[in-house]
Amino acid sequence: QLLSVTSQADLEKTITYNTSKGEPFQNLTRDIFMQIINHSTHHRAQIALLLRQNNITPPTSDYIFYKRDKPG
Repeated sequence: QLLSVTSQADLEKTITYNTSKGEPFQNLTRDIFMQIINHSTHHRAQIALLLRQNNITPPTSDYIFYKRDKPG
């Protein structure tokens, strides 16, 4: 199913889906988006930890770092 969000009202729509175990659930579109963002943060932290455990400095992964204006 393709998800299209073009307005604030779209974020308030309820999505019905089944989990990977086949259990039916419903959530608001905005809550699903928050889950995606939150879960990706979890995985970035896992990767950073694995790199550090192997004496590798992980790259900066904060979004704002890439959006800041550089001096000069």
